[in-house]
Amino acid sequence: MGDAGRGPREEPGARDERITPGQLRPGRAPRSAAQSGARRWLAALAAVAVVAGGVALAGELTSGNGPATAALPSPLSGLPVRPAADPPAFAGVLQSRTSARQWIKLFSPVTGRVVRSVAAGGGGNGFALSPDSRFVYVVGPVKGQIRIERISVATGHGSFVADGAQPAVSPDGRYLAYATGRLFTRLAIRDLRTGVTRVVNLASLIGSASGLLNGQVTWLGSSAQIVAMPMPFGTAVAARTPSARAAARNSCGRQSQPGRTCVIVVDLSGGHPVARRVRLPGSWSGGLISGDVASGHTLLVTRSLVSQPEIGAATISAAGVTVRDVAALPRDALPEAFAPGGDRILYVRGHGRPTLWVATISGGRLSGARRLFTDDSKVGFGGAAW
Repeated sequence: MGDAGRGPREEPGARDERITPGQLRPGRAPRSAAQSGARRWLAALAAVAVVAGGVALAGELTSGNGPATAALPSPLSGLPVRPAADPPAFAGVLQSRTSARQWIKLFSPVTGRVVRSVAAGGGGNGFALSPDSRFVYVVGPVKGQIRIERISVATGHGSFVADGAQPAVSPDGRYLAYATGRLFTRLAIRDLRTGVTRVVNLASLIGSASGLLNGQVTWLGSSAQIVAMPMPFGTAVAARTPSARAAARNSCGRQSQPGRTCVIVVDLSGGHPVARRVRLPGSWSGGLISGDVASGHTLLVTRSLVSQPEIGAATISAAGVTVRDVAALPRDALPEAFAPGGDRILYVRGHGRPTLWVATISGGRLSGARRLFTDDSKVGFGGAAW
């Protein structure tokens, strides 16, 4: 990575928007039965969007107006169509059941065995594995700031990347996207070869009641588009004037209300980011999203229908987005990560001591489901990236 080892580097235009540990969400501790239920159906990872049939969604287009260091090289040239196979390992965070200690390890999606121990630590607010499985990106507080670090899988050595959260590496491995800014309403796109960074201000699309800190950021398979899902802030001031109420209606601060859920699509194909807001119909409460590298414009999403979680595929086009049903998950499942190829999913099941499972998504259902992580007497599984 271009300047990862040179020490802290401030993003353009963000010097006055430092990120503090008070905004940081801690890594997940082992779930109790009560916590598991609340987290599964009420927290940010409980789901996002599957709509039966196919629904066209209108987009609201705007130019990204964040300060720039340079135009991004076109990400559409010379890209791999799809890897020959999904990565042979996924990254997971293990959390001690008796202390705050965490560990990052690589696991086999076939056997569940540890392939390599990477480093001590973990972190919340984002966790990413590079497509070549050489680096893990984690988020944590360091010297009073929330920042992203890159950890070498081979050596366990960590190096500073940027102040920010929710890191996501492009499928071609060239770019790192992440949320940044004091209120996490900016999206940064860094060229990992050159260190050149573009910061896009999404505040006018996200609104004043929402941010990306506890949301999600992912890439579509073409490496030409980024999808960000904002989440409402923990506390919000009621709008007292007509103009304030109108601004609130046009923001992403009411993600759980019918017809109010929105995602931000950032297009890089022209070299300069252009962002639009797309609204999803229905009632949603956050979600697990992941670009499918097997289909360049398709986003895999999940939602909960009270007792039946589901997987869907959202296809993004110039006309909008259509969403179709893909498969149902077990009733007690909490999705953790999709395989990059879009054909497998990791999820946890159970209460108190949830177990980790993997299954293949095929023919409108899950097949070959098997339990992966079984050594849960002393540690709990705290998150996954694939």
